[in-house]
Amino acid sequence: LEALVQNADGTEIVADVRNELQSFLRILSNPKSRSGDKRIAYREMKSLRKEVRTREEKVVRELISTAQVVLATTVGAANRMLEKVEDGFDLVVIDEAAQALEASCWIPILRGRKVVLAGDHCQLPPTIKTKHHRAQVGLAKTMFERLMQLYGDDDRNNKAPRISRMLKVQYRMHEDIANWASMAMYHGELLTHESVRSRTLRQLSVVQSSSSDASLKDLAETTLLLVDTAGCDMYE
Repeated sequence: LEALVQNADGTEIVADVRNELQSFLRILSNPKSRSGDKRIAYREMKSLRKEVRTREEKVVRELISTAQVVLATTVGAANRMLEKVEDGFDLVVIDEAAQALEASCWIPILRGRKVVLAGDHCQLPPTIKTKHHRAQVGLAKTMFERLMQLYGDDDRNNKAPRISRMLKVQYRMHEDIANWASMAMYHGELLTHESVRSRTLRQLSVVQSSSSDASLKDLAETTLLLVDTAGCDMYE
């Protein structure tokens, strides 16, 4: 946003006002300046700061009102400049919503007419630093997870889906890894795209060039390796 503001129409005037502010600031900081000059400088600075604030807010307001997409964190959506958007936003999309505290999700939601929560409640939960158990339990349940529990995932009893859609094709990992995750967390519904179905570490150039050791070669061919850490003091 700052970069857009710097290149926006009307910003040149703000720059001129800021330069004028600096000149009055030099008068105030100069011990040789007369008291009368300092009073004038102080009065002018107060007026110029108000002008800068008004002009910058006008530029930001125009940028936001003409933008097709506005990006923010959930808490950052509380910025008072977003209150200037007439009628709110058409659509609010919260990415990684399964890691966001419900209280923070309400901030952007209340600025829009429709909301899409994107995330996965079977993966990482939100980070909660408080030591109070009741607070941990209360904050740990995200809006995403609560909605899934209330209204369910895609209905597997040959009924139409209700509020959720599962993206069933993954493009990240070897089929062996995905199948393990699929059976453990996703009722066997996760599918692997052909482009990564048989991809291994061995196919990466950095592994090929550094795998002269026989054990490293074997490891590079391994697709899924589960290590028992019991007794290793690795409590995490």
